Amino acid sequence: MSTEAVAARNKARFAAAAASGHREWDAVEERWRDTESAPSGSGSGRNVSGSGAVGLTLGDRPTSQNPQVAAAQAQRLAAMKDAQAAAVAKLAAQKALEQQEAGAEVGLRAALDPPLRAWCEEYGKKRNVRALLGTMHQVKLP
Repeated sequence: MSTEAVAARNKARFAAAAASGHREWDAVEERWRDTESAPSGSGSGRNVSGSGAVGLTLGDRPTSQNPQVAAAQAQRLAAMKDAQAAAVAKLAAQKALEQQEAGAEVGLRAALDPPLRAWCEEYGKKRNVRALLGTMHQVKLP
């Protein structure tokens, strides 16, 4: 069976499932999800009903009544928030560095472009490559 036929069959099957309400597109995970609940013997432990969160959500406070478990949950939550803050700071530093490099490149282009244009063009017309190679030593850059 050709790939076009398989793609058309899958597209029709997903469209029918979406129309019947059994599947929905999850924009976060970028995939189709079943909206009906998983069979009781699946053992996946994941919520695939399409409603609610998938997996364990801690929120801003521990969910356990056991003090040791609550302390471990609080510690994990603090570590997760620290890791998120560090990732955000790293991303901000990377963006600032990219902007600084882009600004330096613009300044360099502004400084080097006029003398190089004057060297490689003669009355608005590009010069011969051989002549340019022979006169490279005459270019005066700031």
